[in-house]
Amino acid sequence: MTPATSEAGGLSGPQTRKCTLASNDKQDTFAFKFKGGELATIIVNNKSNKGNVNLVVEDDNGNVVAKDFRPDDDASVAFTPKRTETYYVKVKYRGKGKIHYTLTTN
Repeated sequence: MTPATSEAGGLSGPQTRKCTLASNDKQDTFAFKFKGGELATIIVNNKSNKGNVNLVVEDDNGNVVAKDFRPDDDASVAFTPKRTETYYVKVKYRGKGKIHYTLTTN
């Protein structure tokens, strides 16, 4: 269960992106600004329910701050940023064909 969206998260509030990713695409990358010291959650819900979805979050310097490499068709991470800054969320798909997914932040 994720925290209530009013408790923490991005400076712009909760966000949702509906996307498509094909196996020949390298990845989708999104930039979100998260509040320092407050829990940030990111959930990728693979609506196609196939393949393996990986999720990586990097800070402004390219350091990995959270990742989900579990062999699953969905992915999620939760982390507490040390400071308010832009984080880069990368969604990668390993499988055949394409998937439709929803990415949600608090």
